[in-house]
Amino acid sequence: MKKFFALLLLISSVTYGKINPQLYLYGEKPRLAKPETKFAANLAMAREEYETFIITLPEVKSKDLISKIKLTWKGKTPAVEFKTYELFGHNFKNSSFKSGFKAGEIVDIPVPYEWLLEESMTPPAYSVMSQANYLFEIYTTQKAEAGIYEGELSFSALKETITLPVKLQIYDVTLPAKFTLKTSFGYAPWEVTKKHFGGWDKGERNLNDQYISAALEHRIDLHKIYDKFPEQNAKDPLTEAPANQRSFNAQSKPLYAGLMHKNGYQMSVTDLPVPKEYKKTESDYPMTAADLEKFWKSLNASVLKNNLKDKTFVYYIDEPSDTDLKFLGNELRQIKKWAPDLKFLVTTPWKQNLENAVDIWVINLIFWDRPSEKPPEFYKQLQAKGQELWFYVGCNSHGCTGAEDITNPDLVTDRASVYARVFPWMAVRYGATGILYYDTVYTYSHGGANSPWVDSFDFTGYGEGGLFYPCTPKLGRCSTPKVIPALRLKILRDGLEDAELLKIAQSKGFDMQAVNKVVRNARDFAMNTADYEMVKRQALEFISKSTDAKKK
Repeated sequence: MKKFFALLLLISSVTYGKINPQLYLYGEKPRLAKPETKFAANLAMAREEYETFIITLPEVKSKDLISKIKLTWKGKTPAVEFKTYELFGHNFKNSSFKSGFKAGEIVDIPVPYEWLLEESMTPPAYSVMSQANYLFEIYTTQKAEAGIYEGELSFSALKETITLPVKLQIYDVTLPAKFTLKTSFGYAPWEVTKKHFGGWDKGERNLNDQYISAALEHRIDLHKIYDKFPEQNAKDPLTEAPANQRSFNAQSKPLYAGLMHKNGYQMSVTDLPVPKEYKKTESDYPMTAADLEKFWKSLNASVLKNNLKDKTFVYYIDEPSDTDLKFLGNELRQIKKWAPDLKFLVTTPWKQNLENAVDIWVINLIFWDRPSEKPPEFYKQLQAKGQELWFYVGCNSHGCTGAEDITNPDLVTDRASVYARVFPWMAVRYGATGILYYDTVYTYSHGGANSPWVDSFDFTGYGEGGLFYPCTPKLGRCSTPKVIPALRLKILRDGLEDAELLKIAQSKGFDMQAVNKVVRNARDFAMNTADYEMVKRQALEFISKSTDAKKK
């Protein structure tokens, strides 16, 4: 398949009259990084890739919207899409981690510019920044042709015109529709509908569709997409079955056959909806042995019938306790006899009593490559036997019971951008085939009426378990409920795109020592996103040359 990549050159002007715009590249956040205002930045883009950059206007207030936003090209126009967001955020007085952070404003809520015009949105006062911050997003489409394009981004602010020269070069590399690295991020529909509607509402299906589409646009798959859906007596129009029928066909099959196909999407991987009563370890009142056998055999048959063996897994238990581990191995080995074609995922390092019981080992990076745990080479042996290795992060990355100084990948709001971007790089560095995060809407479930716009603190971390923001008629004043992906999710997408390009380059013989120099280990990695851009650019150049050589 023909491949392309794009090289985007942005040259920032320094001052415009009274306005001193500041440019942040490589996904860097204002206040947590230095602006790039006096030199050209080369951003390597793959076709079918997103690239974002931020321009802050210290002399401009958030309420004074910029206008006349245009991205124009000299000569031929490339097939790209362009979008503008205003960034809102939080004014933190404390930190998710122990040291190295100064109190102040951190952007994280990118609101589409057209919403501010058409919806007359008014984000909560606490989320409005003292200066204007704008995020600009460029997406190279499938129709983009190879070549060099020169253009200019311009907009007006306080009656002054700001211009940013843009040079776009398209090369011979492209990103695939589905990435090699699997992703599974939590999503609780009941928390979403409760936050938007106050409970179950007739608009919940459209809203659910929005969240899944937003996740896939940012290259992540969701799990627990039907967890805690309330029961109804009427037939559900999506499932065409009674909503209280918790069978696989009633819940998972339509997701693939209906919702995903309707939008032109299909998830790479997601979990199967297994009620707790069918898991002895998880339930105080498990089903009888006969009922358990019937359920698991039926689920196994449904997965095979619908060709979902490689697209689904059973998220059997999260972080099992010592008590759970006494019974878990035997329990899973019995279930696997009934359902040999299902994959069982457990978030735990390898345990002796889970031998031949777990198919997907999901390791918290806080435990990775520690003297007390099995070394990376051990997991390579498990992978050679057909088992999978995934990574996950959580509150351990900054301290679950109080702020700590830990340098693991992290998804909290007040971390520098590199902490989110490096997460997928860890998988590339150690050969893991997936990454997992426990929730994307956990922040919806607590706090006051304005959470998570105002209150996003949980497990001693700001934004912990939350990668979306709700926009409702009351909260943000959207005319209809809408979803806002966090800036952190866009930064994570940068890392996922990096990882896919590195995997493509690796398959063509790219020297992965370049990755090892940036990601030394799970707790020691480069703190400047420019270092990741440099390796990514090396990978793109390598792929391009390999493609050219093959043509000859």
